Order: sequence, then structure tokens, then C-alpha cells
Amino acid sequence: MPSLNDPGLVAARRPVSGHSRLLDRVSVVLSLWHRRMRTRRSLSRLDDHLLQDIGIDPVTRDREMRKPFWRP
Repeated sequence: MPSLNDPGLVAARRPVSGHSRLLDRVSVVLSLWHRRMRTRRSLSRLDDHLLQDIGIDPVTRDREMRKPFWRP
């Protein structure tokens, strides 16, 4: 059983600093941007038949591909 002075528990009890919250938010935004880039890259590889299967027309795909990664 860990003691109350265990470094992991001490860190868990420490209040979250503004810097830590900022880093968390930056991490979330970077993850979102990365996911958008991956999704748009995958979308660009689909042929017309597969696009039709998922209900997306080529014009919509092309419009989505032109968006920068920071835009939803």
C-alpha cells in the first residue's frame, strides 16, 4: 500500500497550475488538428464509389480537402 508521501500521490493532490491547464488545452487542440489532417487525407484517397457508399459527393470531398486543418 502506498504511503501518503508517495510522490505520485503528492503530485495528484497538488493544485493544477495555469501553465498545466494551458498545456492541456494546447494538447487537445493539437490532437484535434492532427485528427482533421488524418481524416481529410483519408477522405482524399477514396474513389467515387466509396464516397457514394458513405454519402459524400466528390464536390463535397474536394471542398473539405481545401480547408486548412484548423478549420472545422
